[in-house]
Amino acid sequence: SVLRAFLAVDASTGSLNFQTFSVAYARLGYSRDVRMVWFLLDADGSGEVDLDEMDPAASDLLRKFHSAVVKAGDGSFETGWHRAIDTHRSLRLSRPVFCRAALALGFSSSDCELLFSIFNAKDKLTITVGDAMFVDTWMRRVKRCQAPSTWINKRVEGVIDIEALGIEADWLKDDNRSSSA
Repeated sequence: SVLRAFLAVDASTGSLNFQTFSVAYARLGYSRDVRMVWFLLDADGSGEVDLDEMDPAASDLLRKFHSAVVKAGDGSFETGWHRAIDTHRSLRLSRPVFCRAALALGFSSSDCELLFSIFNAKDKLTITVGDAMFVDTWMRRVKRCQAPSTWINKRVEGVIDIEALGIEADWLKDDNRSSSA
C-alpha cells in the first residue's frame, strides 16, 4: 500500500519531504508525474506530506489506536503497549496475538489486520513495539504543532492601569471611565 511504502521510507516522524516522498513513490514502481502527485497530496502546502494527507482513514485508525494504548499505559505509549498489547512480554507479536489484543481494546478484526500490516512495513512474521513507536512520535509531533502559538496568562494577579502605562486604547476602557475623563 501507499502508506506502507511511506512508512518504509521514514517511519520516524510521520511526514515526508519531497525528496523522501520521491523515493517512496519510486519504490511503489511509479516514475511519472511525481511533482503533480506531490502537490495533490501536500494539501496544506507545508512542504511535507504527513499521514493525514497520505491516507486519512489509516491516520484516523492510528490516532484511535494511539489513544487506546496511551490510555492503557496511563499516558505512556510504550507502557500501554506492554500492558494491553504485548501482555506476555514476548517482545515479538504474530498477527493472531496482536489481533487478539487489539480486539480486546475494541478494534474490529479488519482494523486489527490493517494495523498489523501498517506496523509490519518490513514484511516480517512478527511486529515489535519498535515497529509501532512511530505512531507515538507522530502523535507527539501533531500535538506540538497544534499547540497555540501565543502564550496567554490565565492567572491575573491584579488590574493593569492602562492610563498609567500611557496606552491610548479607548476600546480597552469601559464606558464609565472614558466618560468621566
